[in-house]
Amino acid sequence: MSAWSTTFTYLDGEWIEGNRPIVGPRTHAFWLGSSVFDGARAFEGVTPDLVQCTRWRRNNAYSIVMCVRAVERLFVLNGMRGMKADDPVQRAWREVHAAGCQAGNTWDLNATNYGKARFGLMTGDPRVGG
Repeated sequence: MSAWSTTFTYLDGEWIEGNRPIVGPRTHAFWLGSSVFDGARAFEGVTPDLVQCTRWRRNNAYSIVMCVRAVERLFVLNGMRGMKADDPVQRAWREVHAAGCQAGNTWDLNATNYGKARFGLMTGDPRVGG
């Protein structure tokens, strides 16, 4: 087998040399997927409506779906190395699935709530106020 070539990754505005883990609790995708919006908060005298609150939650949940898909692709490409508990891709796989299992990040629930809000129906979800 040939030697590994030098790897560069562009992350957070800089080029990083080497095989450095890039998915973690402070990366942008996780921040979007785990942010919680307080629908009762007013900004400049305007309070977001139910449709806007559910849209934000739906978009956040979809960012988690996209993260899960990306990490699952990496996991398959990693081969048997990904089976070791200390492998960075294995850790990313565990963390992204844990984030996706949180109730607030569930795609089905948030997409359903958004659809109900768009049609003027009550969501029945106290987290979005409807």
